[in-house]
Amino acid sequence: MARKHFDVVVLGAGLGSLFAAALLARRSFRVRVLGQRWIAPRYSYFPARIRSGADGADEPSATRLSRRPFQLLCHGSPVLARFLLELAQTQTLRRSTRFRDPMFQVFLPDCRLDVVPDADRFREEIHREFPDVDGAVDELYTLLASINGRVDSAFDRQAVLPPVSFWERRAARKIETELAAALRGPDLLSAFPEGHPYRQIPIVTAAFGSDYGSVLPPIALARLHGAWTRGVVSIAGGEEGLLSFLVERIQAHGGEVCLDERAVRLITVDDRVTHVEDDSGEEAAGCDHVLFEGALPELLDLATRFAPNRADLDAYPELEAAEGRFVVSIEVARAGLPESLAENAFLLPGVDEDAAPVWVQRSAGSSADSELLVAETLLPVDAVLKGRRFVLGVLERHFPFIEHHYRVVDSPHDGLPLWDFRLDYEGSDADIRLEVRVIPYGRRDAQMDNVCYFEVERTALVKGGGSRDPEALRPRWVAMFPEANSFGPLPASLARLTGRMHRAPSELGWAGLAAQPLQTPLANVWMAGDTVLPTLGQEGELLAAWSVASRITASDPHKERLRKELWSKLEIK
Repeated sequence: MARKHFDVVVLGAGLGSLFAAALLARRSFRVRVLGQRWIAPRYSYFPARIRSGADGADEPSATRLSRRPFQLLCHGSPVLARFLLELAQTQTLRRSTRFRDPMFQVFLPDCRLDVVPDADRFREEIHREFPDVDGAVDELYTLLASINGRVDSAFDRQAVLPPVSFWERRAARKIETELAAALRGPDLLSAFPEGHPYRQIPIVTAAFGSDYGSVLPPIALARLHGAWTRGVVSIAGGEEGLLSFLVERIQAHGGEVCLDERAVRLITVDDRVTHVEDDSGEEAAGCDHVLFEGALPELLDLATRFAPNRADLDAYPELEAAEGRFVVSIEVARAGLPESLAENAFLLPGVDEDAAPVWVQRSAGSSADSELLVAETLLPVDAVLKGRRFVLGVLERHFPFIEHHYRVVDSPHDGLPLWDFRLDYEGSDADIRLEVRVIPYGRRDAQMDNVCYFEVERTALVKGGGSRDPEALRPRWVAMFPEANSFGPLPASLARLTGRMHRAPSELGWAGLAAQPLQTPLANVWMAGDTVLPTLGQEGELLAAWSVASRITASDPHKERLRKELWSKLEIK
């Protein structure tokens, strides 16, 4: 007999998985969450000692570094509003957020654009930087407002997306018809001349918000660029603050959260998972349902004794992760940054340049006179070792002389040592592999010959939550459906986005948005996370999470009835 039995075991701690767990716990399901692939957003670097001057030395202070930038792009989604309404937490989240102004900045080689929430100020920005297309920009955002208003109405319906059963497909077909109707009219970017630099802005912002690594469908482009321009918010504590909020909600309703544990085996009987064995060494826990975050091959690797039918596998697309999110953390002296640099900035290449863009997120550093820049770019998985120097080169191009103000530079993905630019560092031989070297920048001048750094081995980062080995890039998926055998090259605009040419599948699943189905070959295992509706990013995760929670709740008529009886009447929308 199992030591414990849960109604639902959630494998993964992404946004959708945690919201689904919180919702199911609220509906009186016994829920357990295992972190599985989850890694903490931040880690710390503790230098051995930094000299303060001739009189003595200070104790080392930790430098907080980040594994990824985070932006709550689903803040304006009706799906998030539906979750918060049932959790009775709308006001709680509202109090912990603030709107950013500017929402973001765009840096091109010869101009800078502030995208601000005030329409009149934004028109002034456009007239100053892009006077030749100010009418086209007005047309673009009028069209986006119309499309997103109709999509909001469609996504506000409590449907299972992507659908599983016959009746769910009927309901989803109506939503799909509404989405198609929303797109009737001119192409989103048709008013801009071919090759105009403003065409990059919607494409790049949408790409960083999406988990799909190929050409985004028009609905996804409208939703994701619209999310960046309808009001960008920052949440207190960032990703860690949102994580704490969701974990507290799960535990408040009796759920169990073990982010540091992972499932190592799924015990099956016929086509159902009956127990989940984790790496704690204790007896496997029983379960009625499993919510899995990841790709189907990872699930089948855990269920080693289950042999799916060939017909079941043919219904699933093959997910390829040839591209991922490469992140570099840079602590820099505040004097090395423009005073007007926004919390989110996109650094774009020139129109004729074959290079990837960089998203930079700015936050407070570890000291009063420093800032932390978390820079993310989209790279092929085979270009990881070039990523750090590429990102620094882009920063130096847009922010002159920033290289003289670096303090700490590190990436969790390339396996290279951390670079410490504070040359009064005193460390042990175990921490420092090479004493001092000149950084091999792409461009050089006489002043840059004096820019040096220590290489600190990654073993020194382990005690602060860092990793000794390279961490995998967060993937951007491409779906290959068995029946889609015709592939075509992507347009040049997206080739510039990634710095290489892809070959893209000709179609996606439901409404041209879905990849993996919700239902797996295992009858009581459901898919969630970024593989179900990867084109829509965070909103896609929430749609999948709500759909899975609806399917699981519908399997228990008593809890379905209880859910309706317990709906809060005190929640203020």
